[in-house]
Amino acid sequence: MTINTSARDGHAGTPPAAPTEPTNADLRRDVRAATRSGRYALVAALCAAVVSSGIAAGSAVYVSSTELQRKERAEVAQVVRDNRQRAYSDYAAAMMRFMEGLSGLEGELLQEPIEREEVRAQVVEVGDSVAAMSRAQITVSLVGNLDVAPVIVGFNEEHAAPFLHDRLTSFARRHLGGAPEPVEAMREDAPVMVADIERTVTAATECLSRFVDLARLDLGLTDG
Repeated sequence: MTINTSARDGHAGTPPAAPTEPTNADLRRDVRAATRSGRYALVAALCAAVVSSGIAAGSAVYVSSTELQRKERAEVAQVVRDNRQRAYSDYAAAMMRFMEGLSGLEGELLQEPIEREEVRAQVVEVGDSVAAMSRAQITVSLVGNLDVAPVIVGFNEEHAAPFLHDRLTSFARRHLGGAPEPVEAMREDAPVMVADIERTVTAATECLSRFVDLARLDLGLTDG
């Protein structure tokens, strides 16, 4: 027969060991670990803030730079447009003056009797208008659209230069020079000169019309 010693002694089994109290070393270790974790979290937060600030600042600088470039381009475009508009207006005005001078000369040649000094005054006016037209043409060549130049050059080479150099100059030399021929000779040459004037005015009118169309197109002033 087996005897139950545990029951005899009054013990149901070995009781569990009581939990040990944390030592100071353990507490210090836990504090250091928590401090390290907090420090790392703070550093991470600061880094994130710095990176975010850097990105925001970089974006702001990029946007500011882009806006500045856009503004500068707009200002340059406006200056170019203003210069071209002024140049186109000056050339158109010079062309109008040139045609008016030719018309005035034609009128004097059709007078009866012809007054030599009146004809001379109109020839001088035509010369002055040509000088103004030449100055305006240079400005258009400097600042104007390249599509405009062929219109001006074509008129000069095909019409203005032949009339001025070949016809008007020889007429003035013969009838308005130091030893001019009699007024009767001027009257005889007048019909030919009038026909030359009318052809030149017609060509100038066509040139001016084409020039104005191109100038308006360049300045964005087209209808519609």
